[in-house]
Amino acid sequence: MDTSRNHLIGERIRSAREHHHLSHEDLAGRTTGQITPSRLRNDEEGIRRTGIEDTEAMAAVFGDVSAAWLLTLDSASESSQGQLQVG
Repeated sequence: MDTSRNHLIGERIRSAREHHHLSHEDLAGRTTGQITPSRLRNDEEGIRRTGIEDTEAMAAVFGDVSAAWLLTLDSASESSQGQLQVG
């Protein structure tokens, strides 16, 4: 598994979460229990790579980034609205 990609994904998740002033607990709660705070921490630290469904749930909560951006599947270095920059 590409750990550098895991870290970049984690940085994007953290950046979006902090941009929206959400704690791990707040974000987890807004995904209706699909994601736990512990899992979010692991995703952000690059310990594990988040799955597509979890990433789609996070993107829906954020509203201004796509799951593809969070997963580094696009070539842009910023979110769809240009507000979040990582890497």
